[in-house]
Amino acid sequence: MSLEEPYDAQIRTHREQIQQISERRNADCSATKKLSSEILSLIFQQLPRTGNTPACIHVMRVCRLWRTIAQNEPRLWTDLTYTCTKWLGESIKRSKAAPVSIKYVACGAVLGIVSEPLCPPPYFASTNSSKPPFSHWNATPVIVREILEPLFELPRKLGELHVVGCRDLITRLAAPAPYLSALELAGVDIPENFLGGVAPRLQSVDLRTTRVPLDASWLKNVRRLALCRWRPTGDNNAKTILSTLAQLTQLEFLSMSFPETLTAMGSDIDKVTLSSLKTAQFSFSSDQLRLVGIFDYITCPIIRQLSINWPPDFSDAALAMRVGRFFSENCDFTPDILARVVDPLPQIRVFGRERDGPKLYFANCHLTSLDDFFVQTFPGIHIRCLKILEGGLALRNHPIEELFIRDPEYRALLDEGSIYPNLRRMTLVNISLTPKAQTLSNLKRWLKSQRKLEELTIMGRKAFTEKDIRALREIVAVVKQVPYDQNGEPS
Repeated sequence: MSLEEPYDAQIRTHREQIQQISERRNADCSATKKLSSEILSLIFQQLPRTGNTPACIHVMRVCRLWRTIAQNEPRLWTDLTYTCTKWLGESIKRSKAAPVSIKYVACGAVLGIVSEPLCPPPYFASTNSSKPPFSHWNATPVIVREILEPLFELPRKLGELHVVGCRDLITRLAAPAPYLSALELAGVDIPENFLGGVAPRLQSVDLRTTRVPLDASWLKNVRRLALCRWRPTGDNNAKTILSTLAQLTQLEFLSMSFPETLTAMGSDIDKVTLSSLKTAQFSFSSDQLRLVGIFDYITCPIIRQLSINWPPDFSDAALAMRVGRFFSENCDFTPDILARVVDPLPQIRVFGRERDGPKLYFANCHLTSLDDFFVQTFPGIHIRCLKILEGGLALRNHPIEELFIRDPEYRALLDEGSIYPNLRRMTLVNISLTPKAQTLSNLKRWLKSQRKLEELTIMGRKAFTEKDIRALREIVAVVKQVPYDQNGEPS
């Protein structure tokens, strides 16, 4: 063999690989070239941005056809929320008449005006905004503000508006905004002539530390409304707030903390029906617990999720029962799933029914006797799925069929020797076997006592060897060891 032959062999191999890649490229590109410009444009609109560069910039670098389509499609240039200064002016020009999305934060406006969110999703509903919370926004650079400010003179040009501070700019928005679909404001009072009272496509509104005219005509088509640290422009009482919310006939999502000065229900309150409301979350301070009575005056015939953010260390079972009964009566709800979560904080109790069924969430809830709460709130309740992510809770008098548990609760469970006659599925999350011999022996003994157990899932850190898994399969028919999956948490 000559010195060149090994190199020649490698060259031939690489040539074959290059040929295969070229064939795959040609096949893929030929399929793409058959797509119409309209289809390609729709595909481009779904591409995520990378950093501060619009996604269409990357598209333009692929080929001449794609560059031509991207340059001539105004909807690809409408997201100005994170566009760098280099592309901002060009994006506004290429967006033509298409409505744009703007994020504008006044210098120094963020500090001291933003409250913490009630609780992070999925346990508490989010407003589904594509933008991060206000508290994560930095002040808009001066050069960017100078480019964006003329757009406030053109309400017809606005598709989404996310603004912190800048009252002088908000007052300019006195003409109708026919294409505005999402609005986020913090730290500004809304003027009476805002948007000329006309915003027919406005569906998502998030207002914080803001005076809010709830009876404004531009709110009438809203589907998602979030109010945090707000105050009404009119009468500050529960009756006015409820009657105004009832007029929002398309409202599907409501997230609300009550105005700080509102601490009592008042009198002469009429019952209202929120006919379209599916998801709601309310936050109560320690001075506002009397406002829980508001649920006596609300009917929500299609509600599916209710989240309550109680004040720290809340333990008033009577108030919790009041909310539970409201939810039960409005959606024919008797939970069969109970979960307790402490990560992320605050501690959350989840009362659910089936995977996609109604759910009731309590944050900061520390009830001393859940059995009493269950019996008095949900007559005939039978918990079938128990997800203990923190804190011991056995509920041995319920027909538990599925158990979800992690350290250190599972050790306490083994020590107690609790028997669940109906248990069929069990999931252990991030458990430790230290000291291994004793802990594994206790686990095997406990599993043998569960007569109907059919499936054991071990999720998270790999504390079990293949030998351990084989030993467990002699007791339980199906034993699976899987990596940690967020979907394994209570939902």
